[in-house]
Amino acid sequence: PVEVLAQDHPELLHALKEHVQALKKTDWLTRPSHEFAEVPDFKPFVVGEYTVVGLIGAGGMGEVYRALHRRMDRFVALKLLPPHLHHEVKSAAKLTHPNIVTAFDAGEHEGRPFLVMELIDGCDLQRHGQEHGPLPVEKAVDCIVQAARGLGYAHEQGIVHG
Repeated sequence: PVEVLAQDHPELLHALKEHVQALKKTDWLTRPSHEFAEVPDFKPFVVGEYTVVGLIGAGGMGEVYRALHRRMDRFVALKLLPPHLHHEVKSAAKLTHPNIVTAFDAGEHEGRPFLVMELIDGCDLQRHGQEHGPLPVEKAVDCIVQAARGLGYAHEQGIVHG
């Protein structure tokens, strides 16, 4: 129950209960997907030490790709940013928290900054909701609390999530 999830932070209990009630009234887990279609003609390309092998997703902050670090033989997430977002690379480097993916490397490719991050295999909450239906309330609240902890930490470091 919500009370157990908020036991270490009683000041959050009221807010969490309000959020849970609001979530019950929305379709936040079952909205139509904004995922990108498979790219059948995707051609791998090289960014520094990385071979980019597939598109994970894209949005206003750039594209995120699955890439292989050739020397380490390890898959990572490589985010190509728009040229004007060099500051995101430095911001991400400041963050070390269990609820935030770890940044491993950064650089520039064809005039665009890139950020290399820990690759978390699995699906996002939107896809999970589409495939399995809404999460139980307790699990949904747990996800919200984890995200809030990560965002709170980032805020403490002077970063505002875009």
